[in-house]
Amino acid sequence: YFKQKKYFDIGGNLWKDLLVLIDFSKIDEDTFAEISKGDRTSFMESELYNKIFSDIAKEVRNNGNIKDLIEKRRKLRISDTFDDNELTKQILNELISKHSFMMHLLEGKDIMSVESLIPEEDTLPTLNRFPTYFKLLKEFNSIEPKKCHIGQRFRIQYKSDVENDYLDRVSDSGEFRLEVKYAGGKDDFIEEKSYSINPYNGIFTLNIELPKETEVGDVLEYKSIVNDVNNPNPFTHSFFVEVLWLCRLLSQQNLNHWKHKLYF
Repeated sequence: YFKQKKYFDIGGNLWKDLLVLIDFSKIDEDTFAEISKGDRTSFMESELYNKIFSDIAKEVRNNGNIKDLIEKRRKLRISDTFDDNELTKQILNELISKHSFMMHLLEGKDIMSVESLIPEEDTLPTLNRFPTYFKLLKEFNSIEPKKCHIGQRFRIQYKSDVENDYLDRVSDSGEFRLEVKYAGGKDDFIEEKSYSINPYNGIFTLNIELPKETEVGDVLEYKSIVNDVNNPNPFTHSFFVEVLWLCRLLSQQNLNHWKHKLYF
């Protein structure tokens, strides 16, 4: 029963190393009959099954000892990535000499010590089960819209204080909805489904594919709505995107593909 990773996605593949014991001695007879009946498949698709594992996952994620272990494994993975030796020092010195932003980034750090490059524990964001905010990292209005070449994808980022599994957990998950319309047009917003959204420690990266019917010069207005059972007022944000020429050399095959979009 403990093979479904979605319940135990708590970082560092730690879910593979967990042994969870459940005491069923105090449950009522009907519930016990549902758990112990021979048809395991139907039980694994039941609401009771989802409730049991959702509650277990919640307890596991909030356990202080497990949080400490996750942090230790995170630092260990970083240490394994960087070999703390003379070669590492040589590479970092070369980066610093060629890129001023690296010099600023590593200012005051001992580049021979891998631990000095790992963020301190208190700098990691504190994430909640439900967000108190969910906002754009950068605003794109109708005067200064986001630029995107026709036929390409573009990226928008949000900042929040909610856990990584907020949008796809089994119980009390959040809902993200994206809508689009032509800026200044009379048409209403319509739902846009050609996107993906990826969370990482408080940063949600939204990757969006332009609608196929867009043309060069179009300005699109997008609206995102984030909602959940704990939030009576959804987090709503708008941003604008301008469609630009496809600025790259095209093979004859690609040119034929885009000839209905490009005008010479």
